[in-house]
Amino acid sequence: MRVGFEGLAEFDAEAVMRAIRSDLRPVNAASRDLLSAAGEDVEARLEKVGVIPIGGAVITPAGALPSTFMVHVVVMSDTDPRTPATISKALQNGLRRASDWELPSLAVPRWG
Repeated sequence: MRVGFEGLAEFDAEAVMRAIRSDLRPVNAASRDLLSAAGEDVEARLEKVGVIPIGGAVITPAGALPSTFMVHVVVMSDTDPRTPATISKALQNGLRRASDWELPSLAVPRWG
């Protein structure tokens, strides 16, 4: 698997990863902008999933993005802040999910 760390919306990858909260809200402007660029269909599909525990990862279509899929990883909740441990768990599970789907490439956000 090839992994890239920049230009998530433009990176030539089969999938793009984005960090979210357990209630599916974006954790930062980059995550919000990526979902906005993907389109309302992606947001509607993600909302059907419901609450996801910290460290969880789900895959949806990428909508209007050049990628085919989006890997949404949960790094925090309303009660639990984002920490190196929650980021690590979410990243591991996101990479595991991408590997399970045999995705050949994945664009990953900067975490710091």
